[in-house]
Amino acid sequence: MALERITPAPRLLPPHMATLQEGVATNGEPWKGQMERTISMDIREEGKDLKEAAEQTLNVILDLTLDGTIRWASPTWQTVVGTPLDSVLGKPISDLLFGDKLVFEEAVKAMQKDDSTSRIVRFQVEMGPDSLLKSNDSQDAEDDPADGEIAITILELEAQGIMVYDMPSGGVSHVSGYSYIC
Repeated sequence: MALERITPAPRLLPPHMATLQEGVATNGEPWKGQMERTISMDIREEGKDLKEAAEQTLNVILDLTLDGTIRWASPTWQTVVGTPLDSVLGKPISDLLFGDKLVFEEAVKAMQKDDSTSRIVRFQVEMGPDSLLKSNDSQDAEDDPADGEIAITILELEAQGIMVYDMPSGGVSHVSGYSYIC
């Protein structure tokens, strides 16, 4: 008696799986479905995620032009620093700083020379009246300043930023991601 080996029939794949494996759509053209993403789609998605995260934390994200003008600030600016957003948009960041007014300018210049890493800066700004960081002690001191002097509260902050490039031109667009950490 001879043994006969039976080969099973090939398994049929569902049509969508067969299309993916073959790499063609049903019309014979290469398949370009949702699995493909462009770089600009990724960047827009990441930017959207970053802005949403900024709105839900006590970190502040700023976009600065290369000359240090504030292009955009997250809504948490008012929560952390305590001044209205419209009072800072379009203004040079150096106008808001105490102490070293060139710290951001120096960081931008360093990133223009070498953009392979982010830059961390430490700086000081005046705390505005709407800041959640304002303590009761600092409120009492402002209400009753000694010798007629006006008391101000300075926030000492740290920020980390990166250079951002314009995808169509490939040129430097702006500096982004400066996030305050108290």
